[in-house]
Order: sequence, then C-alpha cells, then structure tokens
Amino acid sequence: MSEMNKIATATERPLPKGMQLKEEETRARDEILPEDIHSVHHFYQWFSSLEKEEFEENDSLGLYLNKLSIYTETCKSLLDDMALTEAYVLDIEKKFNLVSKKTEELHNSCKGVIMEEQGKKALADGLREKLVFFDELESIAKKLNNPALSVEDQHFLPLLRRLDECVLFLIENPTFKESASYLTKFRQLQTKGLTLIKNFIVNSFKEITNTMISNANESANPTAKNSNFLIPRRVDDISIFYVLLKSQASRIQPLCKEIELRIMKHTKQPPAKAKPEFESTYIGLLTDCQKAYFYDRQRVLLGTVSKELESLSTVHEDLHTLIRSSCLYLMNICEMEYELYHHFFSTTSTGLRMLFEVLSTTLYDNIRPMIIRCQSIDVLCSLFHILKTEIVEREIQKKGSSVAAFAPIITRIMEDIQERLIFRTSLLIRDEIEGFKPTKEDLDYPQKIINAKTQAANNENILIGYMENTETHIADHRYLSWYPTLEKTLACLSKLYLTIDNDAFDGIAQDVIKVCTQSFISAQTLIQASQGAIDGNLFMISHLQTLQEEIAPFDINFTIKETVLDFSAVWTALKVLLSGQKPLFKLSRDNAIWSLITEVKPRIKNTEIDYKKDMEMLLKQTKSAFINDISNMLLKEISGLLTQISAFSSTNKSDPLNEKKLSEFITTVKVKNVIDNSLSHLRAEFPPIIQKLSIYLEESKQQYDLYKPIKSNIIETFSRVNQIIEREYSDQDITLIDLNDIIKFLDSTITNPHFQSI
Repeated sequence: MSEMNKIATATERPLPKGMQLKEEETRARDEILPEDIHSVHHFYQWFSSLEKEEFEENDSLGLYLNKLSIYTETCKSLLDDMALTEAYVLDIEKKFNLVSKKTEELHNSCKGVIMEEQGKKALADGLREKLVFFDELESIAKKLNNPALSVEDQHFLPLLRRLDECVLFLIENPTFKESASYLTKFRQLQTKGLTLIKNFIVNSFKEITNTMISNANESANPTAKNSNFLIPRRVDDISIFYVLLKSQASRIQPLCKEIELRIMKHTKQPPAKAKPEFESTYIGLLTDCQKAYFYDRQRVLLGTVSKELESLSTVHEDLHTLIRSSCLYLMNICEMEYELYHHFFSTTSTGLRMLFEVLSTTLYDNIRPMIIRCQSIDVLCSLFHILKTEIVEREIQKKGSSVAAFAPIITRIMEDIQERLIFRTSLLIRDEIEGFKPTKEDLDYPQKIINAKTQAANNENILIGYMENTETHIADHRYLSWYPTLEKTLACLSKLYLTIDNDAFDGIAQDVIKVCTQSFISAQTLIQASQGAIDGNLFMISHLQTLQEEIAPFDINFTIKETVLDFSAVWTALKVLLSGQKPLFKLSRDNAIWSLITEVKPRIKNTEIDYKKDMEMLLKQTKSAFINDISNMLLKEISGLLTQISAFSSTNKSDPLNEKKLSEFITTVKVKNVIDNSLSHLRAEFPPIIQKLSIYLEESKQQYDLYKPIKSNIIETFSRVNQIIEREYSDQDITLIDLNDIIKFLDSTITNPHFQSI
C-alpha cells in the first residue's frame, strides 16, 4: 500500500469514541468548517484549498517569504565566512604569541646586557673613586714636602682636610689591597701636617711670651724704649694689654678652631661610626697646644701677679682694704684671661681652671700669714663678711664661669678665717671670761647700775634735740651696768653667729654660756660677801635673765649627747682582785683573774647635757633663795614666835595629862611686842628692798615675779598669827593684825607705775 493511500485511509477513519468533541466544540467547528467534511482527508483538502485561496489573496506575504529565504541563505554564507575568518584569526594569534615570546626573550637579553654594562661601569667608577684616595698620596706628599709650605697658607687647611679624608677612608676599608701600607704613609703625612700646626702654634705662643717678657724687662730700665707689649700691674692698664694680646689671636685662632671642629665632628658620631684612633690624634694635638698656651700664660702672669699682690700689701696697711683690693685685682685678671683664652680656643679646658688655681694660690699664700697674725675677732669677722658678701655673692656669682675657679680659694680663705676665729674665741673665753679677775668697781652693785642710769640721763639731757641718738644712749646704760663677762659673752656670740657654721657655733655658744654662768656664780659669791645676800641674789637673777633674753634670737642648740665608757665594774673587780677575796691561781672558774677577763666589761653610757635647763634651774634656785632670804629677814622675829608656838603644841600633844595653855607659856605682852616689832621692822626694811628690786630689774613683770611670793609669805605669816590669837588669846587684850593695812603698805612701796597695773 502506497503512502498516500495509507494517509487517505487514515484520514477517512472516524474519530474514536473517546475523542468525541464536546458540544461547544462541535458547535464552533460547525460554524467554521463546511458541512461536507467528514474525515481528516476532507479536512486537509479543505485546508489546502483555503490556504491556496489566502495565498492568492495575499501575494505580498509570499514575496516577503522569498526575501526571508534569501536572507537565510545569505546568513548561512556569512556564518561560513565568519568561521573561516575565525580560523585565520586564531592562526594569526598563535603566530603573534610566538613572535611576542621571541621578542620578549630578545628584550630581556638586551636588558641583561645593559645592566651588565652599567654594573661594569659603576664598578669602574667605584674603583676610580676609591683609587682617587690612593692616587692622592703622591700629590699630598709632594705638597707637604715643599719647603715653602706654611700653615698660614690658604691651601694648607684644605690639604689637611683632604689628608684626613684619605686616612678615614683607609680606616673604614681595611680589606682593600695595600690599604695598610697606604694608611701608614698617610698617617706619616698627617703626623707631619699636625706637627707643622703644633710647632707653629707653640712657637707663636712662645714668641709672644718672650717678646712680652723681654719688653717688660726693658720697661724696668728707664732708658728702655717703649714697646707695644708690656706687662701692666695696674688694673687700668690691663684692658689695653689684653687688647694687644687679642690682636695676635687672628693668626692662631683659625688653626685651633679647625682642630676643635674635627674633634667635635667625630665626637658626635654614633658609637658604630666612631674612630677613636683618629679622634685621639686631634685631641692630643689640641691638648699639646693648650698646654703650651697655659705654660706661657703662667710664665707671664705668675711673677706679675705676685709682685702686684706684694705691692698691694705694702700700700694697704688695712687688712680689709688689702683683701678687697687683692681679690678684685685677681678676679679682673681671671676674667680677662678667660676672655683671652676663648679668643684662641672655643672648647673648655681643665688647664684654664688650673691656671686660675695657681694664680689664686698666690693670693692665698699672701693673705694666709696675715690672717694667722690677726689677733682681733672683730677684724676677722669683718674679713669673713667682706669675702662672703662682696666677693662671693656680689662678684663671683654675678660674673659666673669666668671667675668660678676663683671661688675655691676664697672658700679656703674663709675656712681659715673661721678656724682662726674659733681659736681666738677659745682664747677669749679662757682668758677674758673664765679667767676674768673682777675689780672692786666691777662688783660694786647696785651702785654700778645707778651710775649707768645717771650717765644715760645726762646723755639724754645733752642730746635732747636728737631723738634717735637719745634713744640709743638710753638703751646703752644697760650695757654699762652689765658684768663684764656678760658683755663679752654676748659680743662674742653676736660676732660669730653669721660667721661660722651652725655646729661650731653651737659648740662655742655652749662653752661660753657655761663659763659665763660660772663667772656669775663667782661674782655672786664675792658680792654676797661684800654687799650681802640680797644684792648677790639680785645680781644673779638680773644677769641670768638678761643672758636668757639676749641669746634667744641665736637659736642655740643647748643639748649635748655624750657617749662614755663606764669602768666602775672594772674598778670593783680590781678591788676584789687586790683584796684577795677570791683566789688568783685556782684552777676553776671561781678565779679572780678569770672573772676579771670574762665577766667584767666596761659599759657604754649615753648621757645628755642641756645647758639651757641647767641655767633655768640655777635661775629658779636663785629666785627661791632670794624669796626665802627676804621673807626670813622681814619676818625673823615673828617666825621665831611661830616656831615656839609650834614646839609648845607638839609638847602638849605628847603629854596630854599635863596640857597647858599657850598664854601661860607665851605671855600676851610678849606676843604684842613681837607683833609690834615685826610690823615696825617690816615698814622699815621692806621699802629699801623693793627699791633695790626696781634697780636691778627694770621690767615690771620681772619685779612682780619676785614681789608676789614675798607678799604672799608676809600675808600668810600674819594670817597664821591672827588664827593663833583668835584661838589661844581670845580672852586677852590683843588686837588682830590688820591684813588689809599691810597689803596697802606693801603695794604703796612700789614706785613703778606699770607695776601697780599688773
């Protein structure tokens, strides 16, 4: 069966039952399809006819379809061309990559050749640069060996710099071939160049010095001609002298500066780059030049300064003026020497300080014998203050480093003055205070105080128009009334207070106050023997209080701590040993010698002495003694009566069976007589005592401190008598003592108006 027949047969078959169209679909189909289509074949025929009709109706669509077909063929042709082109491009790319690779290889080869060329060129340049240092040997040697070469030549310093560069290069590169031999040759040339500099500087200093000395010697001859160089000894001429010296620095200073710059340059290098051997060469050269400078300066200055100081000592007999002039002269020299040194050198040197010390030692050697011969404490103190205030604080601190080296000698002179002061003060304490021998006028108290006040009053009348001088003379009478040892003690302390150090001052103050107090005790004993106990005690009280008041501003440390060895146990053991209480040669521990060696040891004792407390205790004891003496003197008779009454009362208590009345033992008449005599004695003796008290003690508070306990003792004693009268003599004709009247009388004796207001 052919294919068409199969299709026709298939199309004519009816649809299967399961594929029957729905009613809606059947209705839509019937509206479109013709009624005679009953099979698929009929449908295809109908569709072909329908398509043909539409194609005929739409011919433009056919044309468009043809165009599309043509375009499709064209696109296929283009795609084929593109595939061919892509194949060509891939082939070209492959060939390009091959060419590029070969080109890169060629470029790298050329670059390597260029780098190799540059490396060889750099190596050649480096070798050429390094060989330059080796090649410089012949050129530098030729120039240095030239007899006409001078260090003042403008080409000398650049030549020396180049020589140093060569030496440094060879030091930094010791592995180069023949570097050691070349370094040795360069060092020889360097040594030669530095020797030329050293010889020039040293010879220049020596030439200047010799010229100055020779001209100075010629100037000593009246027939000698004037010269530009002199060694003046007067301060007014020194400035001109140093100006002439500074003018010579222009030849030497550039060379010295060049040396110092090289040292500073290599000193500032880090440790890894430091060249100690190179630096030490120039340090040694600079040191030699400075030594030559200081040696020549010392030759010039030492004799001149010595002669000038000797001249000043002959011109100025006053030690104050001599020390002031000598110090100022020497400081002026030091200051200008400092400036002169820095015209040649810019770095500091210990040689400058040593030069100043040598010059200062000349001053010290000249001044010290005068200080040792000085006997006056006043002069020594004034010398110390001149050196401290005028020289150290005003001059040395103001001028600073230029005269700083002068300060140690001044300090040394001040220390010598302090030692001399301490020695002279110890002699003064021994001879004039401890060994003081008072005259009759020195012990004439209270007349000495009265005379001093009278003299002050006369001075006040004379100088009544000058208030300041009047006040001074009014205050002076206190000093005139002092015991001589008190005046010397306070004068000594006031002079030494700002002159010696605190520890030494405290030691001297303790000694002098102790000795002064002992002199008061000795004087008190003599005054008591000649004037009586009242004057002796008042003398002691007034002088101790004055001493306390006057030494208070000095802020003295009165406490002394001492450490001593106590040998009392040793002495006890020796007594036992010598007494034979223990056997000496017994072979046991109960042996006197063994006990002495092993058991007995000296003990360390720490003691503390306070002179201030001792003085206060002495003053307190003296006041107490004065109060008791006055009370006993004024109330002697009535105190005896009270003693008898006390004895009678004790007897009655011991024998109560034979008890008696006091009126039977002491009659009323006797009691009246004792009271009357005591009151009369009080009224007669108390005013002179108060008058003496006001003479010795001018301050009302000091008077009141003594008056108050005396008054209390008097009132208390008479109060006890009144109590006894009321108790034992109430039936007798005895009137009680009027205590208010006694108080009024005691107060009326006080003539000081300030005293009554207390």
